[in-house]
Amino acid sequence: MPWTKPGTYRIRTEWGWSAGPFKTSSFTYSYQLDFDLVVTAPVTKYETSLSLSANGKGSTFNVTGTPYIVINGYEAPMPGQNVTLTYTKPDGKEVRKTVTAGEDGSFLDKLTADAGGTWRVKATMEGNAAVEAASSETVQFNAEAASPLSQIPVAWEAVLVGVSLGVILLVVRKRLPGKTCSGSA
Repeated sequence: MPWTKPGTYRIRTEWGWSAGPFKTSSFTYSYQLDFDLVVTAPVTKYETSLSLSANGKGSTFNVTGTPYIVINGYEAPMPGQNVTLTYTKPDGKEVRKTVTAGEDGSFLDKLTADAGGTWRVKATMEGNAAVEAASSETVQFNAEAASPLSQIPVAWEAVLVGVSLGVILLVVRKRLPGKTCSGSA
């Protein structure tokens, strides 16, 4: 929602109808209505919060969550908000990614762990004139290091078939005595 930030927003609505040819002409009716929505900063900023979870196994994990705004004690999801995910690798190095909450207010990030061990992730969201900044609890998960071969965009089945065919050709060639392969016909 862009109007979580104070400002003036132009909203245009259009509607109308038309009829087919009437004798030698046609007519069309169309109406437009423009109005401005003025959003002012509240006297006090709205409280916000972030939920976060991580699940998966091996080296692949889904990190999900939702940013919320609390109005009059009720939480409502905040779509369109940028959320920064800070991943901490087992060696202590940090990796940051920014994701945007969808229409339902939730966000998703997929992580392929390049190091085995205990990882941590925390979500943060910047505040503005209308809402407070927020951060989630830190979530831990254990990961196995991704195999370097898993980074190759070739299906394992194709690799196995290729290696198998190569081995079969070598075995057949060794079993046929006196036969050699030559390039001339």
